[in-house]
Amino acid sequence: MDKSAYLGMGQVMESAFPDLSYVIEDIREEDDGIDVTGYFAGTFSNDLDLSALGVGILPATGAEIDFPIGTIQVTLDGDKICRIHDPSTGSDAGMAAFLKTLGVDMG
Repeated sequence: MDKSAYLGMGQVMESAFPDLSYVIEDIREEDDGIDVTGYFAGTFSNDLDLSALGVGILPATGAEIDFPIGTIQVTLDGDKICRIHDPSTGSDAGMAAFLKTLGVDMG
């Protein structure tokens, strides 16, 4: 996704999970960037508006989540992040896997 979509999804997630945090478990310097391993943690306190994805609005459940995302690769250009890449793919990775934890099947 491009920068605008990434920032927009971040705002949607922050609205639905006001206490959402990314817990970093490990950081390693690799080649031209950094590998970061961690997980998201938060409470599904407010409705999650996924209308932009054609899913609609998911009602808040109050459930606490700990969602492992594994290792993401962050590429730097000087002191700026120029790319964030999750090398995992498929229905058990990324946003699709996160939505599955909330009971949404993007099938």
